[in-house]
Amino acid sequence: MNMEQGHWVLAKLGKKVLRPGGKELTHEMLKAMNITSDDDVIEFAPGLGYTAKLALSHQPHSYVAVELNAEAAKRVENNVQNDKMQIVIGNASETGLPANSASKVYGEAMLTMQSKPQKQAIIAEAARLLRPGGLYGIHEIGIYPDNTSQEVRKEIESDLAKRNQNQCSSLNSCRVEGHLRGQWFRHFVCRKQTNALVRAGSYDCR
Repeated sequence: MNMEQGHWVLAKLGKKVLRPGGKELTHEMLKAMNITSDDDVIEFAPGLGYTAKLALSHQPHSYVAVELNAEAAKRVENNVQNDKMQIVIGNASETGLPANSASKVYGEAMLTMQSKPQKQAIIAEAARLLRPGGLYGIHEIGIYPDNTSQEVRKEIESDLAKRNQNQCSSLNSCRVEGHLRGQWFRHFVCRKQTNALVRAGSYDCR
């Protein structure tokens, strides 16, 4: 799988800022995560760095961005320009970072564009990186209501897969919580917002 294809597919729709629920849900996510000077933060695939700038404005103890390749890493480094920012080249499902090295981990517009096994691998990596009591934030495309017909769901998934050039599986509240509970995540806080990028619902859970 080419994860960069998944993360950047939304950019191909003409959006310079990749956030399915718009900036509002990005701010909601960070507010709920409550980043402080005591936190060690890891962001999966920060893209153009908009959320990275917001996270760093809270002056965390440390901030690490995980990007797929040197080109993407250089892009976000140039956009953010913060001495506290550390960038590592790696895959969100296998970052190479030490276990229990973060108190807060988050990623946006990523899980939607992955197959079910890859979703599970990314969530498992977030769980491995987090210390006990840590928080994992996600901001993704979801299909609502949860009882949306399989016909409509498959049509949306097919469209996403064509744009992504890769298998995709949609999310809803049941599926998201199922993935997260499988890695022992608890205490969910969820928000919904009309999708800012494509004609589908939006789901933000952290």
